[in-house]
Amino acid sequence: MGHNELDNPSFTQPLMYKLIKHLKPARDIYKKQLIDDGVDEAKIKAIEDEALDHMETAYAKSKDMKYALEDWNNEIWEQVKTDTKYGDKIKNTGVNLYYLRQIGTKIATLPAHEKFHRSVAKIFD
Repeated sequence: MGHNELDNPSFTQPLMYKLIKHLKPARDIYKKQLIDDGVDEAKIKAIEDEALDHMETAYAKSKDMKYALEDWNNEIWEQVKTDTKYGDKIKNTGVNLYYLRQIGTKIATLPAHEKFHRSVAKIFD
């Protein structure tokens, strides 16, 4: 199965994520192990601060990044879109194109008078 950044695993794996929610973070477990092994807490704090600073700097830089449609429309993408790349030709399924378009529209549109989780609604915007 694929993944994208809008996926919320608690939707697809609610029981597993209910269990995970109650687990101690791996960072805390490792930090305790380091302290138990005699690593100075000031050294651990310095490493944590450096890592956080690195992530915050990268996050701040990401806010100014601009992507143009052309960034995604490159030679590799054009190869994927080519109908002969993954087969000889587009095959006739025997289903009238009118019905295929109706189905496509319905599965790509949320019902107008229903409420949806904002992450789900964002996918359809």
